[in-house]
Amino acid sequence: LPPELGGGGAGTMRAVYVDCVGAFSATAAERLCQDALDKISVFRIYAAHELIALLSSFDSVCRVVGGSVGLLVVNTVSWPFLASFPDNIMRRQTLQAAAAALISQIASKHNIAVVIVSQAKAASSRQPPHSNADRSSSSGTGNSNMPAAASRWPASMDGDIWSRISTHRIALRRGTGSSTQPASLGGSYDVALCGSSEYPVSQGYIPING
Repeated sequence: LPPELGGGGAGTMRAVYVDCVGAFSATAAERLCQDALDKISVFRIYAAHELIALLSSFDSVCRVVGGSVGLLVVNTVSWPFLASFPDNIMRRQTLQAAAAALISQIASKHNIAVVIVSQAKAASSRQPPHSNADRSSSSGTGNSNMPAAASRWPASMDGDIWSRISTHRIALRRGTGSSTQPASLGGSYDVALCGSSEYPVSQGYIPING
């Protein structure tokens, strides 16, 4: 962001993108922001222990990428735990709670924005009116590499942990009649700012065009 909007200005801040599903698109990043690739450091994660290790050593990550880190993105945060422990709900929840605590510590210690992308819907969350979406995303970069096992995601068990640490929760779904192909920067979507423990739920989905 430019200084007049509260950011550090061009060339001073970097973003750390933790890719848990192989969804990062360099083309999409350049469309969103010219010269963005020079400011983004991508870390590919495959398993739960790798994500925990990366978050635990975030100070070292900042030194490696160089410059000041102003944004941490984790996409898709629940997937490594499901992939590592598909049939062990208690183990998943324990490790996800540990990861959530680490992410909260990172945001506070480094004073940075953290964006968590999750396709696990919290069972206790209040969905916007007329919502029938079980999957949400924060961007249009797509998730064509998401393994098929995600279709059996135990949303009621995995979503609550991430909703508790989120200040704002944004739900994104394809608009009515949109293509069922993997998401891209184009197309029609419905977006809703959902509530958390501090903020009330919004008044349903708002249609937008990509």
